[in-house]
Amino acid sequence: MEAMKIGDYTQTNVVIAYIEGIVDLTLAEEIKSRMERIRMDGILGSGYIEEMIVDNPYTPFPLFLSTERPDVTCSSLLEGRIAIITDGSPFVMIAPITFFSLMQTQEDYYFNYIVGTATRWLRYSFTLISLLLPSIYVAILTYHQEMVPGALLISMASAREAVPFPALIEALMMEVTFEALREAGARLPKQIGSAVSIVGALVIGQASVQAGLVFTDGHRRCHYSSSFAYYPC
Repeated sequence: MEAMKIGDYTQTNVVIAYIEGIVDLTLAEEIKSRMERIRMDGILGSGYIEEMIVDNPYTPFPLFLSTERPDVTCSSLLEGRIAIITDGSPFVMIAPITFFSLMQTQEDYYFNYIVGTATRWLRYSFTLISLLLPSIYVAILTYHQEMVPGALLISMASAREAVPFPALIEALMMEVTFEALREAGARLPKQIGSAVSIVGALVIGQASVQAGLVFTDGHRRCHYSSSFAYYPC
């Protein structure tokens, strides 16, 4: 554990932790060298350090793993990673990381390897679905209608008659709405945050469907009259 002080005014205590014999010492020296070159008035959290030592500060993807759990930090040290501990901050930064490191959860270390592997593959599968499904939906409806079965295509075409926007605008509107609801639920107190996100999604989704802004096949129900004649709603 190598300690140093960063910040011209705050003189924040920062510790670089690693295990000799497991970690790549070249990486440890590089992180230490970058931290020694930091010139700021004050360091109030670990995020300040992350922005100053990363290779690409403009990327939207996380380049460090932040955790509040001691068991995750210790397991990362045993895997040859480096932990940066900042005085006054509950988060510990861990480097280097990969995409697969970000896809792990704390509970993966405590499951049986069969259960843990199955859960992790399930997590990868749903991550791909959440990333690719909206674009696949737009591509099929806009350019490759022949991939949709005929009966389903007719039903979708009749349901989209009242929608004034193309599939791309529709998908973007729903993505922005869901992100806004997620952000609202995350910023509200825990007691009402989850309820607001769930109820808000239901209310806004139903309002969007009734207003004809988005497509859904659920609002085109049909019923039978007393003479057994078929009437669409």
